Amino acid sequence: MDGLSINAIPIRLRHYLEIVLPFGLAYTLWTYLHSLFDLGNPDRMDKDPETNDDVLYYFLDWENEPIKTANVAILLLFVLSPVLQFVIWIVSGFRRRYIHFVGSDAMGYVEMSSVDAVARR
Repeated sequence: MDGLSINAIPIRLRHYLEIVLPFGLAYTLWTYLHSLFDLGNPDRMDKDPETNDDVLYYFLDWENEPIKTANVAILLLFVLSPVLQFVIWIVSGFRRRYIHFVGSDAMGYVEMSSVDAVARR
């Protein structure tokens, strides 16, 4: 929220492909490996094979419900995350400042951060 409200850090849609998706895929892989090697959950583990308390999250149970868990992971990675990224991108667009730049080489609107970077050179 600091980046959106105070510092006006621009959020791009490509951040989903470069940051959110790789970390989401890595975490999904980790939950699968966690289930595969039966690492357990130290906060809820009671060594009872009848209970399902070893999973990190109840909706990510790769061992007992792999189809449901894969559907949840796909929904989170490829539907919910891009929608949230798009909403954050829209919100960050309200804070971007543009100036009308007319010069001999370029004409149009330029984002202020680009102008500031050129002015500092």
